[in-house]
Amino acid sequence: MSRAVRWGEVVLLLIPVGCTKDEDYVEVAREQRSAWQEMADILAKVKDEKSMADAKTALVERGPKYEGIARKAKALPKPSAEVVKRLQEDEFLIKATLKNLRTQAERVGKLPGGKEFMKQFESSSQGLFSAVQP
Repeated sequence: MSRAVRWGEVVLLLIPVGCTKDEDYVEVAREQRSAWQEMADILAKVKDEKSMADAKTALVERGPKYEGIARKAKALPKPSAEVVKRLQEDEFLIKATLKNLRTQAERVGKLPGGKEFMKQFESSSQGLFSAVQP
């Protein structure tokens, strides 16, 4: 399983962990979903070695942003039942975004050099894709 996919799954696990204000949870969930979509969009452009190099640059540049989202999610306390219910309303969108990210990561992994490309993110920084995990 690619790191991008694992990152997405970690974020989903973090959503019900907690926070102070209801809006804090919603905001972090939206940021996570947006980051997953951004990663999927970057990977969708990968067609060859040059576009793979461009994607690497883009993902590395955005790494600190993704890690910041993960830190915010981890810092939230356990949410109330009301917040969990509210977040579940977006479950379809979250799952669809993660499916898209997973699909792109798997597609890129099948390209020449793709396995190595995806492994860089798996071994070098657990934060990059893990930052955007559910």
